[in-house]
Amino acid sequence: MDTRVYLLREEGSDFYKVGHSTDYKNIIPQLQVGNPRKLICLCSTIMKDKDDEKKVLAAFMKYKGNLDKGTKWFVIPDGDIEGACETIRNINPEKYTVSLPQ
Repeated sequence: MDTRVYLLREEGSDFYKVGHSTDYKNIIPQLQVGNPRKLICLCSTIMKDKDDEKKVLAAFMKYKGNLDKGTKWFVIPDGDIEGACETIRNINPEKYTVSLPQ
């Protein structure tokens, strides 16, 4: 089974989470437990290399702000969301999926 790297958004906030999973659609309910805001998958792609998630995390470090450096959560301004999704798309453009809100 393919492993996907994904970007989730916490609805109604600027909080985003990067992760990877072989079952990424079912990871949302697990992450949703204890979170009062709905989590939405904005984009994902199939990883080509086991280090692809690390590449995305490194690219997103500028969005850490004062969040714990060990977490995979980020604060991404609205104007940077498409660029953040582009970072994930560049991992594997042929297998990229997006569901940006209208």
